[in-house]
Amino acid sequence: MKCGSLIALLPVLALMASGCSSQQPATEESAAPAVAPQSPAGTAGAPAAPAAPGETAAAPESAAPASEAAPIIIDVRTQQEFDAGHVANAILIPYDQMEQRWQELERYRNQPVVLYCRSGRRSGIALEVLKARGFTQLENGGGLNDMTARGYQVAQD
Repeated sequence: MKCGSLIALLPVLALMASGCSSQQPATEESAAPAVAPQSPAGTAGAPAAPAAPGETAAAPESAAPASEAAPIIIDVRTQQEFDAGHVANAILIPYDQMEQRWQELERYRNQPVVLYCRSGRRSGIALEVLKARGFTQLENGGGLNDMTARGYQVAQD
């Protein structure tokens, strides 16, 4: 091929190369993570107050970083563990009550939800209950120490 023919093809090749990289539709794999850590206390994103046993959880009144939806935080430990210290604005629903109380979380079905306990075992069990009920954006946050390491603030009531 002659040098002039190659030069004539350069703009076409450049157009093809630039069109391939920036015009691809987003897929589920390429989407941003469903749940982002909550920013420090005092920022928006989690429910205002934990729901007492038998009460419906309060609606969120604040958010995490402005570009990301803050998750709803569910503490699945016991009332005693919760009272000793919990993630600020977490909703308390002990894991062994999740089967009976999951409807309290219905309004959060398609929102990011992070569940935590002491080690991650109970939150994993509770997560499976919600998953079976059609919740779409669930994360096992592990234990309270894991949550604080991710930047969540601890509160005591």
